[in-house]
Amino acid sequence: MSLNADLAIAGNVKPLTMITQKSLLSILTKILYLVLWVLLGFFLAMGLSSQKPVMGFELSTFTSLFKTASITPLKPQYSISQLSQQGRDFYQAGDFEKAVQLWTEVATTETDKLKQAIALGNLSLSLQKLGKWEEAAQAIQKSLELLHSVSNNNNRQIIATLAQAFNIQGNLYFSLGEYNKALETWQLAETTYQQTQNQNGIIQSLLNQAQALQGLGLYRRAEKTLIQVQDILKLQPDSVLKVSQLRSLSNILRLLGNLGEIDYIDSSSCQISENYSVKNLVKSELSAGVVGLELLETAQQLESPQEIKEAQFNLANTARAIYQQQKELDNPTLAKKSAQTALNCYQQALKSSTSITEIRARLNHLSLLLELTEALDSEQDADFLSNIQSKIEFEKENWQSIESKINNLPLGRTAIYAKLDLVQSLMKLALDQPLLYQNIEQLLLTTIQQAKQLGDPRVQSYALGYLGQLYEQRQQWQEAKLYTQDALFLAQSIQAEEIVYQWQWQFGRILKNQLPLDTKSVILAYNGAVKTLQSLRKDLVAIRQDVQFDFRDRVEPVYREFVDLLLISETPSLENLKQAREVIEDLQLASLDNFFQDACLEAKPQPIDQIDANAVVIYGIVLENRLEIIASLPNNQLFHYRTLVSKIELINTLKQLRFQLQKPYAYQEIKRLSEQVYRWLLEPLETQLKADETLVFVLDDELRNIPMTALYDGQQYLIEKHPVVIQPGLQLLDPKPINRPVNALSAGLVEPPEEFRQQFALLLNVPQELQKIQDIIINSEQLLNEEFNRHNLEKTMSSQAFQVIHLATHGQFSSQAEKTFILASDGPINIKQMDEFFRSWEENKTNIIDLLVLSACETAPGDNRAVLGLAGMAVRAGARSTIASLWSLNDQSATEFMGHFYEQLIQGKSRAEALRQAQLAFLKEKNRYDAPLFWAPYILVGDWR
Repeated sequence: MSLNADLAIAGNVKPLTMITQKSLLSILTKILYLVLWVLLGFFLAMGLSSQKPVMGFELSTFTSLFKTASITPLKPQYSISQLSQQGRDFYQAGDFEKAVQLWTEVATTETDKLKQAIALGNLSLSLQKLGKWEEAAQAIQKSLELLHSVSNNNNRQIIATLAQAFNIQGNLYFSLGEYNKALETWQLAETTYQQTQNQNGIIQSLLNQAQALQGLGLYRRAEKTLIQVQDILKLQPDSVLKVSQLRSLSNILRLLGNLGEIDYIDSSSCQISENYSVKNLVKSELSAGVVGLELLETAQQLESPQEIKEAQFNLANTARAIYQQQKELDNPTLAKKSAQTALNCYQQALKSSTSITEIRARLNHLSLLLELTEALDSEQDADFLSNIQSKIEFEKENWQSIESKINNLPLGRTAIYAKLDLVQSLMKLALDQPLLYQNIEQLLLTTIQQAKQLGDPRVQSYALGYLGQLYEQRQQWQEAKLYTQDALFLAQSIQAEEIVYQWQWQFGRILKNQLPLDTKSVILAYNGAVKTLQSLRKDLVAIRQDVQFDFRDRVEPVYREFVDLLLISETPSLENLKQAREVIEDLQLASLDNFFQDACLEAKPQPIDQIDANAVVIYGIVLENRLEIIASLPNNQLFHYRTLVSKIELINTLKQLRFQLQKPYAYQEIKRLSEQVYRWLLEPLETQLKADETLVFVLDDELRNIPMTALYDGQQYLIEKHPVVIQPGLQLLDPKPINRPVNALSAGLVEPPEEFRQQFALLLNVPQELQKIQDIIINSEQLLNEEFNRHNLEKTMSSQAFQVIHLATHGQFSSQAEKTFILASDGPINIKQMDEFFRSWEENKTNIIDLLVLSACETAPGDNRAVLGLAGMAVRAGARSTIASLWSLNDQSATEFMGHFYEQLIQGKSRAEALRQAQLAFLKEKNRYDAPLFWAPYILVGDWR
């Protein structure tokens, strides 16, 4: 939570004239210490986001963690100081109405300006809890005016109270979604705390600032702020502040997609396994999982039941994110294990004595149960699925108890967002229990009225949009259209683009189902959604909490459905073909942005005929019921065709082909499967192609996993007719032929670092490979084994300009940036480190790398989107072209292959043609290297000239 209630104690401070400054400091220190322990979980506890999370993750809210209690009514004879004490007691008990009455009385009867300011600050705090924002704003503004009127730079009591008042005002801004103002106010609080060297106050303010940064979607800055706090706290004993910092940092790391692992959790009890210390792991890894484990361990050492439940809730969310990640990576065993851990941790968390923690855990538990019913295999996971179904049946019968608990919360964003999360789950339950629709409708209508009362257009937009979604699900198209339009108008009025695109997309879906079909209006709606997403490129990470793997569910479908719509006609117009091509290019760019979690890629539209008059660009677009192909021919002509094949059949065939390609003697099976893919993808284009034209493929995920060179037309492989290139998108191309004469730096590693020796084999032929390069390219430098480390690589590259960098070392391409790396003798260099490394080198050079060759890297096994990592490595390294392998190879064959390639390159051949000639040389070596296993995996990404 962002709420800082330390001002609620300040009313007990006696006038400065009655005590010495030294004893005042002592008293304040003791009071602050007591506050930190009494108000457990009250500082910055919950990972907040800039917008309403779709069901399944933490509510983007703040709330009191105190239990309500029965309080004896006030008696008239109480003194003003006693009234202040009682106001504090009522506040801590959750009776905010009575707290408001008491502090209003104190504020109106007190003559001492400092005490009056304190009462007004406490009054604002209580009014915020009741959702009375305007009155709360007036109270804290008057409090600050009084404090400024008695301001004395030498009065530590006034300075401390002023800092606390800034915290309360910052919380008000945060509650209203005014994150910039909240950030600025909390920065003022930090500066004010620094005047009295109040370390705990400074830490509080920094933690608050991290939440404001998170609300703004500035996750990297939030992470840096939290690490700054961690550095301050690491030498201090465990405390509530440390718990708050760890919880916030774990949330941020999860938002950034840095999940790590939680293997050291006992899945059934959600407790840290015995004989295990988290501290050792924390030193070597900073991830949501590891920090979450440290959070739980710290909470256990504090012996705080409530903080333990909050930590378990945090771990449940991380386990769920890991489940979603592993599901996408087609790793069912780890996905199932992570899902079970998440369910068990949610069940532990919902035993919390705090209502909001119980509500959040129960909502997330329900939404995960529903998600699992859609994902699990009914045969392989029969027992697990049966257990889940029984729990869902229980929730079907008891969902109103959740609603009742939510209704007991004070009116505010917390309660409304909780209702909206409940609605999302109920809409899924209603698919086989239609009687629920009436309940959902009434719940949403009530929520809309409460959102209006709250005066928060963002919340209102979500409530209206969800009602539109409900009517869409019920196929009540007119009502769906009206409510979606209202939601869209509100989102646009506050420029909430991350909400706008969702309602534009929803509006397009609704129009698509209305008869008669108004195609122009549907295209207009989808075009608006895509344009909004393009404007959101820098903020795509902030759209949702389960960062990377939600992209496929909530962003990518917008692009694909739009392309489907543009190409639905048997003969799409030239305008639609061009727009479909542009949309696919935009999707490729957005996918790489999402891979990096950073919109650093600059689009540079490139007319293909100006780059290479003899190149044909082929866009392969996989839709649910067909394969669409758009080819950009020389002279900028477009050629379109489609193949009617289901996505399931296409993917299954591609998987079989990929498997067979990695066998040494599966010639016939490879040709059979490869010919089938050729007919689907290329056969209609044959008549448009000329001999030796370079084929540049911009492919969908499933097609990327297959080397296009190995496609077979019944007589020849594609590589026998054309040079072949893979391109993430022409918008990323920085076209320029290779500079000559060629200077090369080659580096290699025979034996991987110790921690990778079980994963990667020795590369015994690396010395010969590097020597062969040095023999062919006269102007070359070499780094072998121990010499190949980060420092030497940087030093050698800074000594001169190299056109070619050749790395003969193990590495891996993955759809996850943190798992895409190459190995040096002193450890892995991941993709982000490589970006920093090459970027610093390029700043001091007049040219960039023409060609990066990764001769022993491979795509991660089981990762269907791993080639995205290869494209990412190519783009991030700043090289105009990259050559790499789709699978692991015998390093002796790699040595010979690279010899052929460099011999052709040094003779003046283009990059694509040199690679093609090396592949043809292997094809001619019958019964040795002619199998696609040896020559097909090498692919060229980027500029082909």
